[in-house]
Amino acid sequence: MKNGDIAGLVLLQALSGFAGIEQDGDQKYIIMYTGDNESAASETAVFQYSMDETGWKTIGTTLNMQWI
Repeated sequence: MKNGDIAGLVLLQALSGFAGIEQDGDQKYIIMYTGDNESAASETAVFQYSMDETGWKTIGTTLNMQWI
């Protein structure tokens, strides 16, 4: 990755969320963005990552999904 690059996964519905990795200089950061997360939810989703496929860690907040 080059400085300023962002790569990740996105969840698209009426409310959306994104989890990924951002390159800033020589450092990489795990990031998460969510849309309006205060609306009523019909389902919820969480973003998780693992560096070794066994120790999954939840990042950010629970995303309140809303079906269109």
